[in-house]
Order: sequence, then C-alpha cells, then structure tokens
Amino acid sequence: MADEQHDSSALGQRIRALRTAAGMTQRQLAGQELTAAEISSIETGRLIPSPRTVRILARKLDSSPEYLLHGITPDQLDALHTDLAAARYALFQGQAHEAVLRLDHLIADPILRRLPELYNDAIAEWALAWEATGDLPTAATTLETKAASAHPGERAWAGLIATAVRCHYRAGNSHEAIRVGRTALATLNDQRGRWGRAGVVIASDLLPVLIEVGDETVGMRLANALRDRLGFTGAEDPSLHYKAHWHLAEAARIWGPIRYLIRHADDAVSIVLKHGSGAVDPCQTAIAYADLLLGAQHRETAARALRALSSKALPWGTRPVQVVIERELLLARAHRQLDDHDRARQVLNPLLVSHGADLSPRLRGRLMLELGYAASGRPAAALFRRAAELLAEGGLSAEAAEAAQSALSYQDPAASTGPPRQRAGGAANPARDSTADPLSGLRPRPRQRWQPPSPQPHHRRPRGR
Repeated sequence: MADEQHDSSALGQRIRALRTAAGMTQRQLAGQELTAAEISSIETGRLIPSPRTVRILARKLDSSPEYLLHGITPDQLDALHTDLAAARYALFQGQAHEAVLRLDHLIADPILRRLPELYNDAIAEWALAWEATGDLPTAATTLETKAASAHPGERAWAGLIATAVRCHYRAGNSHEAIRVGRTALATLNDQRGRWGRAGVVIASDLLPVLIEVGDETVGMRLANALRDRLGFTGAEDPSLHYKAHWHLAEAARIWGPIRYLIRHADDAVSIVLKHGSGAVDPCQTAIAYADLLLGAQHRETAARALRALSSKALPWGTRPVQVVIERELLLARAHRQLDDHDRARQVLNPLLVSHGADLSPRLRGRLMLELGYAASGRPAAALFRRAAELLAEGGLSAEAAEAAQSALSYQDPAASTGPPRQRAGGAANPARDSTADPLSGLRPRPRQRWQPPSPQPHHRRPRGR
C-alpha cells in the first residue's frame, strides 16, 4: 500500500509539472473527458488513475504513459526498444549466443523492470534464445533457476517454465519435463485455485510430452483441465490458443473421442486463417490439418481430410512440386482409409511415373509405402521392402520399421527364411511351393464341367397320432 501511495504521489507530481510547464489549468487539462476535481485528486495522490485516464492525460500533455507512470523518458524507452530489437534480430539470424548476451544486459537494466509488458517480452525472447543455443540441459537448468526468482502466475514465470519443459523434452528427458510442468501447475492450483493464462501456457507444452510417453491417465486429465480452462483466458493471444487447440487435437487423435479431434483441429485452423499474417500458406495449413485427421484412421476424419485437400478454393497449382506431392500422398491415404484402393492407385501411379526419379528418399519412401498399402500379395511386399530402404536412408526410422513389418505380414517368399509349407504327411505341397513353378499362382485354373448335385434321399414325415 505504501508503494502504491508513493507511485501515485510521484505520478501526480509529474502531471502537475507538465501541466504547469504547458501553462494549463486543471479545468483546461480535464476538458470534456475528466473533471477538475479528478485532476486535483490525481495530482495530490489521493486518486490512482485508470490506464485509460493515464493515456488521455499523456496525450493532452504531449507525453507518454511510461513517463507519467514510471518516470521513463522517451529517449530511455527508445533505447530499451532498440536493444530488444537488436537481440531479436540476432536470434533471427541464428546467433543465439549473441542474443543471450544482449538480453542478459537488457534484463539487468533496472529501468526495464518498471515496464512489465516490455520486461515480459524480453524474458520471453531470452528463454527462446537459450532454447536456440542447442545446449538444452543447460538451458533448462538456467530457465528453472530464473523462474524460481519470479512470482508464480506472472507471464514471465509461465514462459520460463513452459520453455524449460520444452528443453527437457527435446533433450530426451521426458520425466524431468513432466516433473517441472506438473509441479508448476500444482503451485498455481495451491495459490489461485485456477490456472488462468499461466496454466494454459504451461499445459500446452506439457501435454505433448505426456502424449509421447503414453501416459493416458495423466494426459487425459490434463487435456480435460486444459479444455475447461481454455475458454476463460480470452482470445487476446491467438498463438497460445492455436497451440492449445492443436495439442488437444493430437491428444484426441490418440485417446479419443473423435469429436474432440475434429472440434479442436477445426478451431486451430480457424485461428490460423483468421489471425495469421500473409506469410501463412493455406495449402500448407490444409496439409497439416489433413495429416492430423488421418492419424486417427477413422472414416469420418478421412472424409473431412479428403474434403480439405480437394478444395478448389486453394491455389494448389501455384505451389512447389514438393507441396503438391505431399497433398497427393495424403489424398491416397484418405482414399485408402475410405476403402477406395482403386482411387488411391489412380492418384499414386501418375505420381510415380512423373516425379519418381526426382523425389527425395523420404518422399519416395512414403510413396512406395502408400503404393504397398494399395496393393496386395507379393507386389505389396516388394513395395514395402523398397519403402523401408528409402525411409531408412531418409532418416525416418519409425516409418522404415513399419514398412519392414508390413512386408513380413504379406505372403512373400523372399521374406521367409524357413522351408516351404508342407502337408501333414510331410511332402511338400506343389500348389504352395513357389520355387517349383513361380507362375503357378498366376495361371488360370482349368475349367471344369458343371455337374448337377446328387439328389438327397427323401425322408417321409411321420404321421401324427
């Protein structure tokens, strides 16, 4: 309370000094928006003005709200903005360590602490710069230490905790990431009873970690809590809402229900298209949306993904070849999940003929994988084996293992290491022995003459008594 009285007294003194220097009376400064009595109470420190009143007075006195509230001159404010812009540019250029040094000097400035919004922006950039250094364990420890000196619930504290969770997760220490995130959320519950914006920030980065480790119990509980609290944070931060909706959609893709997947995916795309700048590519957005929906392997989500990718309002013809190929692969995947394998092959075969030699190993491997799913028998096994080789060459180890497993699941003689299947008597079955005649399974069987079925004996129905 004493600090508020001191601040309001200093604010009133600055307003009186500027009014006197401008040769204005209290009635003239009040104008139509305020009253002379309000001006008098503000100048004497008896009334703390609202942010709107401060902006009105700053405009009339040809000053700034920062100077009236904190005594920061325009030159000092410009210097702070210049230092922050220089640090952001260094981070944009990939000079993470240079950005950390600049932001360390900026955060240590006592003038910056008087400007909460600018200080929060500087802390957020400092956390991102530490994450960009690549030394993720050190970054996580540094961010946790900095967060310990901040007040829980503040915007800067939430950003530090969320970035520390990401650093632990990216460093391969998922359990430590979960510990940091859950401890922070428990602190918020103990102090406030509700998360608020700070909890949404932390939960949005903690939920992907729980999805990765497969902790369905804690993950579902966190997803439900995040879904409930998301509506109370307002829509003033579209990027935060986009991240929360997208991760909630990923959780629903794995743990269900499908209606939550569709709802949150639609909300995330709507936020991107509404609040995104001109740099947002609607075609890339449609590809990410369809890929997320197709991960559920459900007919309803496959149909929605197919509609999104087939939209004629999107300028697919002006996009690079790689983007078009991504779209065609997802189209084939959607047709396959809708049990339309012929349509999937119609999409994939021209793609293989026209761009097969020019594709990267990753895209060629994914193309072979989709062709294998659309085929059957020994051709499918051969396609899966080739897909496994290309995907492994492209660094997609999980997809390569999936392709190799799919190759073994088909009847493929090359994948079998044991002897041919034998009859119960021990002799090899020539009809199943592909080494005896490789074309035996492809030649048509000889037509047999039709014979009527043999008559069944007629049994007379016994009479009743």
